[in-house]
Amino acid sequence: MEARSNPTIPIGIYGWRKRCLYLLILLLIVIIILNIGLTIWILVVLKFNIHGMGGVRIMDDGVQIQDTVEFVDTLYTQSITTDEELQLQSHQDISIETEDSQLLMTSSAIDMRSHKFSVVLNSEEEDFVLLSTSPQGQLNLASSSLHFSGSQGMFVDGNLTVQEIVGLDERGLTLESLNGNLVLSAKNSLQLESNTGPVDIFAGGNITLSSTNGLISISASSIVLESLPTSVAVGAGMALGDVYNLCACPSGKLYRVLATPENTQGCLITEGTCT
Repeated sequence: MEARSNPTIPIGIYGWRKRCLYLLILLLIVIIILNIGLTIWILVVLKFNIHGMGGVRIMDDGVQIQDTVEFVDTLYTQSITTDEELQLQSHQDISIETEDSQLLMTSSAIDMRSHKFSVVLNSEEEDFVLLSTSPQGQLNLASSSLHFSGSQGMFVDGNLTVQEIVGLDERGLTLESLNGNLVLSAKNSLQLESNTGPVDIFAGGNITLSSTNGLISISASSIVLESLPTSVAVGAGMALGDVYNLCACPSGKLYRVLATPENTQGCLITEGTCT
């Protein structure tokens, strides 16, 4: 009786299966090499280092940016400080918002919405500018020296409270009210002074100088009162040239009287002088 031998079963992967496995392993190696190369390229391009990325340094108290950085979405931060010029640039509008305030900068306007708005400029010199608003709508502007320049001047609708107004160029200083009255008032003293040129006051109506408790003093080497009404007494005699006596009516109106040797009374009133 003959014994039958069992057929030998091969162990392993052979044929097309083996070739597909080698091809898959080769493909994985290529992908791994590409990933490593791309990772190294990204690290080099973005300049990654132990302190941060490129011009961005991660500090203990925040982030320090030493180059131009582009944000594609909203930036949330508590404060932005710089030792040099800070430039914000956008192809669209720039909006800076807090919990209660909003600053919107567009291509044609700057819109600020807040309960209070303040601008403070500090320098090594004594000059400073402080601009602030209150919830009641009051605008406060303070400075040790504030300059306005422009061919059309400065227009103020309402009251203007200042300590001193000075015209610095050869055009001088002009205070004018186009539609109403121009009132200059001071708590202690009011001084109009010109070191090189004249001081001219023009009005279409009356000019009133009043002092509640003190005097009105006009001091000069010569004082000229033009266009005063003249009172001439009939038969007063020969005049003494262009010499007049300065007189006042009971109402305070000034007039002049032609001085003559016969005029011993000084002030003579003719009809219509004090009316």
